[in-house]
Amino acid sequence: MRHRLALAATLAAASLLLGGCASLTGLFGGVSRDEEGSISEGGDLGANEMVVGDCFDDFNQGGLTSSVDAIPCDEEHVYEVFHDFTLPEGDYPSETDMEDAVTENCDPAFEEFVGVSYEESELSYFYFSPTEDGWTQYDDRLISCIIGTEGVRVTGSARGYGA
Repeated sequence: MRHRLALAATLAAASLLLGGCASLTGLFGGVSRDEEGSISEGGDLGANEMVVGDCFDDFNQGGLTSSVDAIPCDEEHVYEVFHDFTLPEGDYPSETDMEDAVTENCDPAFEEFVGVSYEESELSYFYFSPTEDGWTQYDDRLISCIIGTEGVRVTGSARGYGA
């Protein structure tokens, strides 16, 4: 079985910055999007502002990530958001429960997005998840599933890559 890297996260740190009021796009200088919603001009993008199809490079891999260096997918990049989902209300999930939810949601979405099952693909994925503080203080429940190419820079989307 392939290894998934869990980067516990990130989205809550962004929520702390917001205090529930300001838009992260405004806070970080934002990115420009075209009419279809794709990034047309890169820049800092809040972790909880990412949408499926967003591509990016750098982020804080050693701790909480509040923003990423978003770039258009037609430029070289390493990561792409391929799915997101919201966890149900309740207590903050254990690490096992979080991993189970990610497997249940991200694995089938990976196959649908890439065109081949996760187990058969040469691509890997990880996820951004809320911190316990973000969960309790800001009702943060968002999980972002992110394809990574193990440091190999690619141009274009991973959508349909394995088909």
